[in-house]
Amino acid sequence: MINPFLEGLRAMEELELHYELGGMEALESVIPEYARPYWKPALQGDVEAANSLGVALHDFQRGIVVHAFWNEGASADVVRALLGLALTQTHFYGQIPDLFEILQFANFTIPPLPENVTVYRGGDPDGISWTLSRKVAVWFAERPNIEVHQRVIHRDRILFYSNDREEQEIIFDPDENL
Repeated sequence: MINPFLEGLRAMEELELHYELGGMEALESVIPEYARPYWKPALQGDVEAANSLGVALHDFQRGIVVHAFWNEGASADVVRALLGLALTQTHFYGQIPDLFEILQFANFTIPPLPENVTVYRGGDPDGISWTLSRKVAVWFAERPNIEVHQRVIHRDRILFYSNDREEQEIIFDPDENL
């Protein structure tokens, strides 16, 4: 039986190689045909086109496209639109090269929070995605041998927040010196 996650990782590596060897034109040539009309307008700063492009991409393509657009100097608004979709609609965002630098560049809006924030994670404590809700972390930990982890971080370390799936998801900068 084929493991879809491993297949996605393999496809991401191939996609990244296309970009490294042939640049943006090579990358554009391997995305779905129906996504291509949004490519150039998104590169030129059209946020609506970036949203449409992000929706049209396959899960394994979003992270590499985010990285490529950021690397090519796309606007923060375009990168934020693409990255927001990659972070909420795919399981491969942990593989995005330079993720924390891109998050800082994208400058997502973070809701008002206390100076010190308790965050939780149901799973590997080295994982990227955490939550402000202990209840959500407990739900993610309802698998064999999974624990709920808790940390207190300064609110300035939070780089991303989404409540799209009512998970109060955050990603924070791992640099504890902030």
